[in-house]
Amino acid sequence: MISAEPVLRLKNITKRFQGTVALKKVSMNVENGEILAVMGENGAGKSTLMKILSGLYPGSEMEGDIFLNGRPVIFHSPIDSENHGIAMIYQELNLELDLSVTENICLGRLPKNNFGLINWKAAEETAREALARLNTELDMALTVRNLSPSLQQLISIARALVRTPSILILDEPTSVLTQRETDHLMKIIRKLQDQGLSCIYISHKLD
Repeated sequence: MISAEPVLRLKNITKRFQGTVALKKVSMNVENGEILAVMGENGAGKSTLMKILSGLYPGSEMEGDIFLNGRPVIFHSPIDSENHGIAMIYQELNLELDLSVTENICLGRLPKNNFGLINWKAAEETAREALARLNTELDMALTVRNLSPSLQQLISIARALVRTPSILILDEPTSVLTQRETDHLMKIIRKLQDQGLSCIYISHKLD
């Protein structure tokens, strides 16, 4: 039986900073495989909301409820959020620029062999598979510093996919992209939607 519950439900989320209300009773649902746009001017609270979902602002520091597939959850840290299937792609990409494509995609999850050594062949295969989901092929030995911003962004998304999330949050993903690169990213997001991934797209642009 298929659950009628949304993959993510927020109910009356409120966040204060020293008496200043940054978010007030925000409620929303994200369905399985849905692309949801969160839009508003700078300072409207978009980033605050996403930091709550990513665990940067612990659940103990806000009011309201978060549900994943109908079950209440409280995120105590970014790792906690990640373990619940939420992946965040920040506007300023958190990449190791002097490491290779493979190393960045598998960062923190490099597979090891029976001797405890890194299995580079398996790591490269994992990285290639993640990029293939984005219709992207790269020389896996390339240093990330030498890649364009759009390719660096795809590497960040591929790294998130390695963690098998159910929800992908993209914070202002087109801010440094050309129109052509933006169009390509939109196609990739649609492809991820077809694969059953839910996406939250944050932007201040209304076009």
